[in-house]
Amino acid sequence: MIVSDHFAERVMKVAKASYFESDYARLIYIWCKAYFEAEGKAPRTGIQQVYEIEKGGLDESQQRIVKRYLENLSENYERLEVFNDEYLYNKAVDYFDRRSLELTIKDASKLLEQDRVGEAIAKVESHKKSPGLFPYKDIFHPDVLALFFEEDPDPLLQLPYQLGYLFGPLRRSWLISFLAPMKRGKSWFLDYCGVEGMRQGRNVLKISLEMSQKEQVERILKMTFGVSDNGSEPIITIPTFDCALNQDNSCDLQQRTNNCGLFLTGNLKPEFTTDMRYKICVACRDIKGSDYVTATWFKRIKNKTLTLSELMKRSKQAAIHLGGSIIPISFPTFSATPDDLMETLYGYEERYKTMPDIVIVDYADIVNDEGHRNDSQRDRTNMVWKTLKRIATQFNCLVITATQGNRKSFDMDSMNEANISEDIRKLAHVDIMAALNQTKTERAEGVLRVDLLAHRHKKIDGREVYTLQSLDIGQPVLDQEWKN
Repeated sequence: MIVSDHFAERVMKVAKASYFESDYARLIYIWCKAYFEAEGKAPRTGIQQVYEIEKGGLDESQQRIVKRYLENLSENYERLEVFNDEYLYNKAVDYFDRRSLELTIKDASKLLEQDRVGEAIAKVESHKKSPGLFPYKDIFHPDVLALFFEEDPDPLLQLPYQLGYLFGPLRRSWLISFLAPMKRGKSWFLDYCGVEGMRQGRNVLKISLEMSQKEQVERILKMTFGVSDNGSEPIITIPTFDCALNQDNSCDLQQRTNNCGLFLTGNLKPEFTTDMRYKICVACRDIKGSDYVTATWFKRIKNKTLTLSELMKRSKQAAIHLGGSIIPISFPTFSATPDDLMETLYGYEERYKTMPDIVIVDYADIVNDEGHRNDSQRDRTNMVWKTLKRIATQFNCLVITATQGNRKSFDMDSMNEANISEDIRKLAHVDIMAALNQTKTERAEGVLRVDLLAHRHKKIDGREVYTLQSLDIGQPVLDQEWKN
């Protein structure tokens, strides 16, 4: 009510002062309601001004308690850029329904004590459940029709550049999965989505079912700061984009930054060396309608290393500027059950007084489903994916996971739906299924291609995105470009 206009507007329609058990919560509700009715918005930091105006009606003890109450609220929510309004609203409605019923029972009990049985029955019969999630008689109510013309809400996560166009805006209640054979980089891509979420001010819960917390933290720090594993190498080699017309020496444009071809014989690329005469050229890459043809080569960059004190300093700066956070949690391999995942979410809420915006499960295929051992393997797998979709919808968050490709996926240049292992019904539960494609040659070149197999909310145009990787410095997406 204090920080979200949307939440305040909805909750004022179902809340009553009597529903709040705490005197101080009730008082703040009354202040917020008066402020909203006068200003048409939540008070936010203006609640402090309201407190200064209203505190004269409180004794010193009450003033101290209310001031500290507001400070605690501020400490819990000051770093949040977005709020899980829908989940919090649902929780509030459940609470108000319980309180309304408790008050009704209390009033009816008093009437019974006075032998006013008829009035007690009437009191119970008059009890009504909150209008809840759809407080209108039909979809043609003016407030419902107005929703059709509301601006599209900001996406919860928008991946950068070409990947952002490929996936589109990613929203709450969605389930997304990456498909790839083993050792293809599924975990790295999940971490990439988590770090991007943190950079966009979102709170991320990363649940790993195969890596320790220490390994998770190392990856996240490498990805955030681009730090190499190998501190002894002052210069390292990473992939970079080039133009195919530059490589085959067929480009005659004046802006070309190179004057020789790459290929020695046929289409075989030579081994990269530091003393090569050949130079990459991307002069036309960002020019719309140019003849640029995506290709890749290598370049040398200075290796980054950080001391512990430097890392702590940069981490402190990152915590201030990024706005979001990543909480890594680890389970022993093959031990976490669907119930464990649910309990982890409840534990997060208890600890941080909010729900994560993004939940990453690394990865779905190794969730322990032995609790349903009497079911077939396909049905057990289906149960895990139904649980992941339930988490997305119940907690109103974005859930991102991965799934293993079948044996044939190892030999596929580009995977398709037939490469989904165990149970094709995984496709029924996800909002997006993306494939991580890579040939042996591309693996050596630091190239991974991403394309969509399914998208519930937008048309798939069949294009792939080239991503360049350097996992030595924790970068699963150094750069990206459309395949053409």
